[in-house]
Amino acid sequence: MFKFFGTIIIKFNNFMLSRMKKGTAAGEMLILLPRCMQNTECRENIVDNFMNCKQCGKCPIANIKPLAQKYGI
Repeated sequence: MFKFFGTIIIKFNNFMLSRMKKGTAAGEMLILLPRCMQNTECRENIVDNFMNCKQCGKCPIANIKPLAQKYGI
């Protein structure tokens, strides 16, 4: 059920973003991630800042961190 609503929220967000003014600076963007993405055995605190991720590869956060660094978000 959550997957269904999550899909709706993502599609709505993508639609709204496509209608907004283009050209937002990377430093003005925010990445919001659900806590459940983090591996339950991980000891790193990514709640306050997901850049604390050590990229062990046990959860999807390891894939998002390099993208944020690449684009300066």
